[in-house]
Amino acid sequence: SEKMKYVKLLLQREAAHDTLDELGRRALIHFRDLNPHLNPMQREFVQDVRLCDDIQRCLRFFTEQIEKSVLLPSSEMPQQIDLHELKASLEDQEKELKQMNSHEEMLHNNLNELIEMRYVLRLAAGFFDEAMRGETGALFDIRQEDHTLNSGEYQSGFGASLRLGFITGVILRDRLESFHRTLYMAIRGNCYLQTAEIDKPILDPSSGELVNKNVFIVFFSGAHAQQKIGKICESYGANKYPMPENPSERQATLEQVQQRLGTLETVINRTVDHREHLLRRIASHIEAWAEHVQREKAIYHTLNMFSVDTSDKCLIGEGWVPKQDVDAMNEALQRASERSHATVPAISRILKKPTMAPTYFRTNKFTVSPQALVTSFGVAKYREVNPGLMTVMTFPYLFGVMFGDFGHGPLLLIMALLLCLFEKRIGRKKLGELFSMLFNARWLLLTMGIFATYMGLLYNDTFSVPIDFFKSAWIYNVTSHEWQLENPSRIYPFGIDPIWGNSENNLVLANSMKMKHSIIVGVSQMIMGIFFHLFNAIHFGHKLDIFFEFIPQILFMSCFFGYMAFIMFIKWWTDYKNPPSIIQVMIKMFLNMGHITGEALYPGQAAVQVILVILCLISVPLMLIPKPVIIIVKHKMAMRFMAAARGYRAISSGSGSGSGLSQGKPQSHGAGHGGVDDEEEFSAGEVFIGQLIETIEFVLGCISHTASYLRLWALSLAHAELSHVFWNYMVIMAARMVVVGPLAGVALWIFATLFILMGMECLSAFLHGLRLHWVEFQSKFYKAGGYNFAPLDFSKLGQEEEED
Repeated sequence: SEKMKYVKLLLQREAAHDTLDELGRRALIHFRDLNPHLNPMQREFVQDVRLCDDIQRCLRFFTEQIEKSVLLPSSEMPQQIDLHELKASLEDQEKELKQMNSHEEMLHNNLNELIEMRYVLRLAAGFFDEAMRGETGALFDIRQEDHTLNSGEYQSGFGASLRLGFITGVILRDRLESFHRTLYMAIRGNCYLQTAEIDKPILDPSSGELVNKNVFIVFFSGAHAQQKIGKICESYGANKYPMPENPSERQATLEQVQQRLGTLETVINRTVDHREHLLRRIASHIEAWAEHVQREKAIYHTLNMFSVDTSDKCLIGEGWVPKQDVDAMNEALQRASERSHATVPAISRILKKPTMAPTYFRTNKFTVSPQALVTSFGVAKYREVNPGLMTVMTFPYLFGVMFGDFGHGPLLLIMALLLCLFEKRIGRKKLGELFSMLFNARWLLLTMGIFATYMGLLYNDTFSVPIDFFKSAWIYNVTSHEWQLENPSRIYPFGIDPIWGNSENNLVLANSMKMKHSIIVGVSQMIMGIFFHLFNAIHFGHKLDIFFEFIPQILFMSCFFGYMAFIMFIKWWTDYKNPPSIIQVMIKMFLNMGHITGEALYPGQAAVQVILVILCLISVPLMLIPKPVIIIVKHKMAMRFMAAARGYRAISSGSGSGSGLSQGKPQSHGAGHGGVDDEEEFSAGEVFIGQLIETIEFVLGCISHTASYLRLWALSLAHAELSHVFWNYMVIMAARMVVVGPLAGVALWIFATLFILMGMECLSAFLHGLRLHWVEFQSKFYKAGGYNFAPLDFSKLGQEEEED
């Protein structure tokens, strides 16, 4: 990681704001909180932070209103922004807008009531006309047909022996059926309900959505029934409207409603125009205001981390800055002093590091994705070896081993290449969460596609079909009906000869090759991780880790698994009559030391294997015992030395007063390091147990991690076989069917290729490759005990706001 310098800033109070503004534009300093004992309400600039919070609350309200009005906000920057004036202006405009919203909602409610009443007057009038004409016995013959009225005598017309009451209103259409059932059960069938649909949806002011409604009229008898029906209407949210019985009165009421509707629509249009005019004026500056307030809030939040000197005229801040940015920091401080016209320029001093520095890796668009994969596991300790540099190449390579195909690899490559070529155009658009992740990882996807294509050429798989890119070394003998080598000395130039793809023992060859390749790749990567552990030990000066961790670990790994990879190469290079099994060789290497059964892999194999087994056995106790013993001995020696030093200081301080013993006692109890407290904290048993756990974890981990790398072979084989099944059963078999068969087969094959192989299989290979890096590779050296470099950076304020 980048080398860091710990700096102390002394800023004049009047120039502090401008200074942090300059530093925030350049993202140079990671500030430390010098007031951890104070809660947020006790900080120096808490009022300024609350002021920014209030303004942001107003801006969020205006943003919601602008989005509802379908207006586009712009970033027209006003000449000068004062937070207090901005807050007062926004609060006045917020109050005005809320009053307009309330007034507009009230007008819309009145408008809806008039519209509904107009429909009631028009549609319900038909019910009365039918009743007056006695058409179809709509009102009075219902007792005999629908049994909705259980008692009473009726005559045609309103001169009935029993006069009926009625209630008219409007109800939501989806509540009508339930409303009807409730009425029937509550009134016990002694009512008659007639409804009519309103042909146009009506705007609901509370939700802002168009809803469908129906006009209804309920005929009943008795005051008790009237009360029940009224309560049921209220519970279902039905709006009741008065209905004159006289036709002339209904017509006069309808004309009045029409006149009021025209007037109300004019008032609403003027209100909406005035509201949109206010929102347009706000929308022209809202983005600039939001950005400015975010910066101001970040500045005051950072100033709250500063301490104040005794004179209350100077602010003191401390933080970390990258070593190569120290000059840029001084330049920013000088520019801020000139900008604020400070009488005393800002002072910066380099101090000794009081705590562990933050970790900072400079990345670009090519390395940011691999580094993010590493950081998602844990942040590296300051100056620890960064596995992100190796991940740039090793992760795409492992992915290519599992996803290797000359058909699927180029598809992934083309997709990533398009994202890279049109990155500026795509980056300006607002992307969804999933597509945004793919776009940010476009360069990683590009290298993944390159390695998948390369491994597909090595495997000679193109959608599971082998292609003869070069002339095959095999020819078909028509007489014997067998494949024969045309030239035994000729080797296929690149990859696997395509004839193997059609042979009966194709799977045996692929299994053997891919399994050995997985072991070799895994052992190589784990040995590289052990060497990274050496680099960490050298950098941090941990000599015990060099002699009693690195050396025994590399011996154990090389003598066991490194030797297994070595004999794989020996077996490939040598032509054996009866080739020995590598698994049997490794088992008998420990169980039958010094004896070779069958043909030897190379001369002197027995003696070499005895030496390797002895080194493996020696490396385990060398890893387990010396380090904790040395740590315990060193601690005891340090305790004796510090006890002697405290006794000497006590005698020296008490020589003048003659009370050396009494003078020495408080010092022995108050010693900060190496005193009684340290003796209680240090435990020899914990040291031994910790080292025992690390030793067991490494030894067993070497075995399990090597086996874990076989997932490279398993996923590669599964990908090839799945692709082979799709090709044979969806394309080849469908081609033998009728005309529709090939088209349906090809369509199904394209679907399976894109969604299963390019989607699920690609994701599976990605996750398995990530696990191999996190667990098998990084566990050898990566402690991940650091924290990220987080400077005051204005460019990331918008991103943090979106994440929140």
